[in-house]
Amino acid sequence: MKKMKSNTKTYKNRAELEENTVNHGDHIMFDILNVGILDYRVNEQGFLGVNEYHNSFILEVLNIQDHQKFCFDAYGYVHGQQSEKKGYFPYCRKKDYDALKKMALALFDAVVEHNEKILEKTKPYTRFDLMEWDD
Repeated sequence: MKKMKSNTKTYKNRAELEENTVNHGDHIMFDILNVGILDYRVNEQGFLGVNEYHNSFILEVLNIQDHQKFCFDAYGYVHGQQSEKKGYFPYCRKKDYDALKKMALALFDAVVEHNEKILEKTKPYTRFDLMEWDD
């Protein structure tokens, strides 16, 4: 029996994704400080958490208060009545991979912003920061 070749791709940052498209089965990996790498698989209407976390975990980790608004802003439209239950990822129109790419890019931007805030809080001091200078 001949094995089918997998055409799925993995994207680990904005630069890798910007010039490409996402497709069903692709992996989007977000490296979040103090959390680790969150691996999501693209499905027909959203992202599915691959590890042991629920689908909307990334939105919670990034402290995105209104999940639906964030997603609909990224998709560029509002799509149907969405569940507000914990763990659900607001979905887009079926097979709208352009909208899912926009969502991934928005999440990459949110991860960068989140990581920068953490780094700013934990910025190490150098010996020059601690020195007092006489004028």
